[in-house]
Amino acid sequence: MKNVAIYNPGWQAFGGGEKYACSIAESLSRAADVRVRLIVTKQNISKERLTQYFNVDLANVELVKMRPGEVKQSLAQADLGVVIFNFRLFGFPSKRNVYVMQIPYARLSFGGILKRFLKGEFVEAVKDPYRKYVLSAVRRSDKILVYSKFVRDVLKEYHGISSEVLYPPIDDFRTNGTKENVVLSVGRFFSGLFNDKRHDVLIDSFKRLSDQLGDHRWRYNLVGSCTDDQPSQEYLASLKEAAKGYPIHFYVNMAYEELKRQYNTATLFWHAAGFGIDEAVAPESTEHFGMTTVEAMSAACIPIVMNKGGQKEIVQHGVNGFLWDSTDELVRITADVMQGRTETDNLRNEARRRFEDFNREKFDDGIARMVRPLLMRQT
Repeated sequence: MKNVAIYNPGWQAFGGGEKYACSIAESLSRAADVRVRLIVTKQNISKERLTQYFNVDLANVELVKMRPGEVKQSLAQADLGVVIFNFRLFGFPSKRNVYVMQIPYARLSFGGILKRFLKGEFVEAVKDPYRKYVLSAVRRSDKILVYSKFVRDVLKEYHGISSEVLYPPIDDFRTNGTKENVVLSVGRFFSGLFNDKRHDVLIDSFKRLSDQLGDHRWRYNLVGSCTDDQPSQEYLASLKEAAKGYPIHFYVNMAYEELKRQYNTATLFWHAAGFGIDEAVAPESTEHFGMTTVEAMSAACIPIVMNKGGQKEIVQHGVNGFLWDSTDELVRITADVMQGRTETDNLRNEARRRFEDFNREKFDDGIARMVRPLLMRQT
């Protein structure tokens, strides 16, 4: 029996990294000769909650709760340790070690650190030397996995890190629901350094679009998780305040089945992560892949998303959706669809077809090729 330990340091909010960890656990746990432990350091996490929120099967996975200081010792007991990395390095305590690098960190230099200090970004400036150390040390992993070619290319160019792309597994959300005049966005409600979804930009754009068209027949639904911490709650409150007077609706911490209904009701899908960012300077502030974009495409939503980061390798402009660089483009493209100036049947069909490149079967095949062989190696 081979022992696998999987650790994700997040769990403050349920997002892509959390689902990725659960999906690796689910995939590896299907083998009869493998025992999988999913390590969490939040006491309010349960298998039932994860199963319902992410639609994963964790029946053969052991959920282990422990303090952060105990994680490394637990990983040391495993034949294979998988760590979803965002900042802290846990070393290489397992017999075989896999790091999943989530963030495409920009080039880290003394000049860049000095600029952070001068801009008043003291905390991040202090963190950068450690990031540089970590990005150098992580090369000792037996394997490094990333979510997208975008992340792979940034890590290779800026840090000399070689990695393999294992796209996240995307559920098929398609049902027989009827499409309505709905624009949808799905993403965590938070404002942070990495991967800010820029709901504020999208709300302003929808208000502008609604005023421009002179009617409120189209609705804008924003769906996402939000933690109880004060900054996140204040950010959500500011978005709701900005949306007043328009057909803009918020759905927070909703169940999986309700999310499915939202995808199947929506005609269009918006995403703005990376807006206002110079991708060459701050790639970490763009969308690293775009799981919700592909989820929407599975339900035949037409994606209209930011032309940066991982979104560019999902959406082919004018074929299965649209890419935009400015809010003027976002408004124009959306207005053309709303007013019937864009033929949509082929776009929906091609969006649905593109989803198939990221389904769970492809993910399981990737686990079998990239991760399972590490368990077979002699120690």
